[in-house]
Amino acid sequence: MHATILTALLLLAQPTLAGGFKPSKATVGELVTCLDDPNPGLREDCAEELGVRGGDEAAAALLSAVEQNDIARVRLKALDALVDMRSPLATSATALMVTRDAEVANRAHALAVAERDLGDSVAPTVVAAMQDQDPTIRRKAIIIVGKRGFSEGEPYLAETAVNDPEIAVVSEAWEALTLLGNPDLRPRVHEALASGPDEVRKAVAKAMRKKVLPQDRDPLVRALDDANTTVVRDAAKALVELKDASVAPILREKAAAATDDAVKGDLEKCALELGG
Repeated sequence: MHATILTALLLLAQPTLAGGFKPSKATVGELVTCLDDPNPGLREDCAEELGVRGGDEAAAALLSAVEQNDIARVRLKALDALVDMRSPLATSATALMVTRDAEVANRAHALAVAERDLGDSVAPTVVAAMQDQDPTIRRKAIIIVGKRGFSEGEPYLAETAVNDPEIAVVSEAWEALTLLGNPDLRPRVHEALASGPDEVRKAVAKAMRKKVLPQDRDPLVRALDDANTTVVRDAAKALVELKDASVAPILREKAAAATDDAVKGDLEKCALELGG
């Protein structure tokens, strides 16, 4: 509370730009100065305008704002401006925000930027975010690692899959490990599919529909007897991706015994797709 009041007093004590100041009419130097104006909204406007102007001076000022500005929204605007101007400093700015920003919302936004706008050079940043104190950040980083195939994240995924206290994070870690498709780690994935909690088994079976390996055949066949119908249906669909016709009779047998109409229908359809 006292820190907030002190910050407000310091802002009021700073000299402000004239009331008629228009970022669109200002020089780059004036816009850089504006990033420290007491008016947070004006700071945001100036950060945005610097992104429009571009250039080395603007980029350096925006990077500094991402790292040091005391207004969270200004830091966000500065990052977005760097991305919009396609500055080489956008990757460094993203890394700073993901790993150092005090605001969870800012870190989440920077991760979204990393996923949407930047190349594989952001892999170390995303991997670092897997160790964030906030579970929503860890979960999002794990999703990106799996989707983008960042193998650098495998050691952290393996640890998270066992030790993270949040089941949503754990299940995403198993899904990402499955998607990365490291044969050396597949026995652990198979164990998770067989005996993990519901959310973990569902995550692994779902991921195997996208990334299935030949050694997944028998564990997937066993998963056809899972108590969770979602696991059964995804396991059947993953088996189709193996294109192993020898599985078709097994799917037919399981379909005949199924009591759930949706499961029966999926198993029969999968058997047909395999020629059975």
